[in-house]
Amino acid sequence: MRRLLGLLALALVLGFGLEAVAQTAYPSTPMPYPQIGQAPGFDRDRDRDRRHWRRDIHIMSAWYGLEGRACNATRDARRLCEGRSECTIPATNRLCGDPAPYVTKVLTVWYRCGNRPPRSTTRWEGRYVGLRCD
Repeated sequence: MRRLLGLLALALVLGFGLEAVAQTAYPSTPMPYPQIGQAPGFDRDRDRDRRHWRRDIHIMSAWYGLEGRACNATRDARRLCEGRSECTIPATNRLCGDPAPYVTKVLTVWYRCGNRPPRSTTRWEGRYVGLRCD
């Protein structure tokens, strides 16, 4: 309010009309405001796809066995989990055979949830590896 009164007084002293003061203080054309969901840089379809992609599991690698005696279980892990938001992989010899007979083995799975950093999880033979992307 003080600014408006100051501009009005200055305009009267300098001889400008009230219209010039009003245009300076308040523009006649209102500023356009973006509608909801139409903010600059917002693409509804791209952002929806990105949200879904963050929840999808991508198996990077899976190994079953022990160090030096392991088999690649990536194909079976991808078959069970790829593209899902959660899944369970049994750590058994059915994945890729028995790489180390008569020894307790582990299943290690490296995976990524969408574009997040990779994670890994390891479980002993006979248990289940549960993967979940929130």
